[in-house]
Parts: sequence; C-alpha cells; structure tokens
Amino acid sequence: MARRSEWNLGLIDSAWFGSEYEGLPGRLQTHRIGYDSIDLFVGFDPGRMTVAERQAYVDGVRSVDLPVISLVCTCLGLNDFNPAIRNYHIERAKNVVEFAAAFPTVKNLCFVPGEYMFQQKLLQPRLEWGLVVEATRQVGKHAADHGLELAIELLPFEFAFVKSLDTMERFLDEIGLENVKATIDVSHMWLMRISPEEIARLRGRIAHVHISDCDGVNHGDLPPGRGNTPIDHYLAAIRDAGFAGTASVELEFPPDPSGMLAWVEEAYGTSLKLLMDASVHSGTRRGAHAETR
Repeated sequence: MARRSEWNLGLIDSAWFGSEYEGLPGRLQTHRIGYDSIDLFVGFDPGRMTVAERQAYVDGVRSVDLPVISLVCTCLGLNDFNPAIRNYHIERAKNVVEFAAAFPTVKNLCFVPGEYMFQQKLLQPRLEWGLVVEATRQVGKHAADHGLELAIELLPFEFAFVKSLDTMERFLDEIGLENVKATIDVSHMWLMRISPEEIARLRGRIAHVHISDCDGVNHGDLPPGRGNTPIDHYLAAIRDAGFAGTASVELEFPPDPSGMLAWVEEAYGTSLKLLMDASVHSGTRRGAHAETR
C-alpha cells in the first residue's frame, strides 16, 4: 500500500485577534503548542506600508520558527459598481500577492470574493458575477507570476458568490487559470449540507483546507468536537480526492475572549487526532520540514 503524503496542521493567526496574544505573542504560543505552520490573516493593505514597515512585519513573523503557508485575503469590493472602489480592492489584492511572495514557504492566498450587493434586487446578478470573475482573474494572473495559487473559499451565506460546489466549479471554470483552485472549509461544507462524497468533484482543484466546527445551523468556527460537523468524513474525502498540503484550524470568538488560548490548545489536540485518524499526519511536528515552493 502506498504511503500517504503527510499534511501540515496549521493555525490561522486571526484566532488571536482581540486577545492579549495578538501578534508575536500569539505566534510564539502557536509554536509552543505544536502547530506545524501558520496562516496570516491580512486585514490591511501591504501597499500602504513603507518598505521598512513591510520588512519589519516579515522579519517579525519569520522570527518564529513556523512556516507561513497561506495568507487570507478577503476582497469584498470586487463587484462594486463604483470603479474607484472596485479598482482599489483589485489593487489591494495584488499587493497581498506581492506581500505573500516575501515568505518563501507561502503556497497560496485564501481568497474570499464576497457577496452580491442589495440582495440581488438592484443590480443584475450576472453583472456582479462577471465583475468578480474578471477581477479574480486579474489577481490570479498576478499570483501566477509570483508562483502562487489563489484558493477560493466557499461561504455558507445566502448571497455569497461561491456558496455551493456548482458555483465553485462555475467560478473556477470561468476564471480558467490552473493556479486558481478551492479552499475547503469543512464547517462551511456542513452548513451548506454538501456531503463529503461530493468533494470528489474537486479532485485536483483543492489548494488549501480549513478545519473548524459548528452546530450545523450557525457559522461558528469552533474547536473540533464542540459542534456536530462530520469532520472525519470530510477529511477522508479530501484525502481521497488527492489533496496533500495544509489543513489550518480557524477559530474565532469564544464566549470569554480571555479563553482563546485554551481554545487554540484544545483545537490543536482534537485536530491532530483527526488528521492522525485520517492517516495524513504522524503526530510529530513538521514545521522544520514543511515544503517550500
């Protein structure tokens, strides 16, 4: 039997936002707990930073011995009918691509294209769809020039552009770039009642994975085991679809913000067990051996 490729277990650093561990303290805790890698949520515009500010940020992140695998880039204005607004969001996304290239281990941008405006009751949906496809294609080409992938995230919301496997496949097909693929967030799949068996439709088109839990009704980003998402079934389906890469834990908003450290520690233990049970992780830290591009 062929040996399965081993995955990284990562953490998205937005888990620490609003806590005493935001920034470097959180990255140090991430390393201490045992995560293999870290993803950076980029809520700012790197293009507005000076060269010195950018370098200081990069150096600060790289000072912790954890490879950065993905940068999360939410681009909610790609369908704005005001050209100045839309063009800014395209420019910012390209700036994040260039920022990602400063980290030699980064594989992709987790790219969130947002939702239709005005509940689809004012602008024609096909117009907004076309604007987002064209904008994402621009960013995807820029990413390809830097050796990076865009990993499109499906959102479990009524007016999201990409909210089903049908819309994911349509989106990827219309963009038509080999480096533009999908992010699979297992709790988003569960909220939209996309069965694990359907993941096979994305064989060869999965760039990144997010692990989180929910109650099956409300978006939660809970530590695995606190909800009812069949995470084990999704991970097995993702594995069987040929994915080999990083699964990053996504957490937010515990009832008591001071409890985030405990949540991150809990999520590490439950997520690691899930990956081990799926035969995609040995249980030993992989950070020093993570692949580079």
